Amino acid sequence: MLPDVTAFPWTPRSDRAAVLVAEDTLKDTEIAATVGVAKMTVERWKRNPLFRERVAAHVAEAVAALKSRGI
Repeated sequence: MLPDVTAFPWTPRSDRAAVLVAEDTLKDTEIAATVGVAKMTVERWKRNPLFRERVAAHVAEAVAALKSRGI
């Protein structure tokens, strides 16, 4: 079954997970433990286009911040 791309259940947990995925320093199991969900939940979120868009936005913000500091 394909994910419903018209909505995503944004919560403090899913938003924090998006930030952690964007940081790319933790494994999915560590992200799941940090935000208090199962690893399968993180894996499902990562397949959702809206979640991936939020991750990409966090990455873009980090890149822009680094560029503005000349790094």
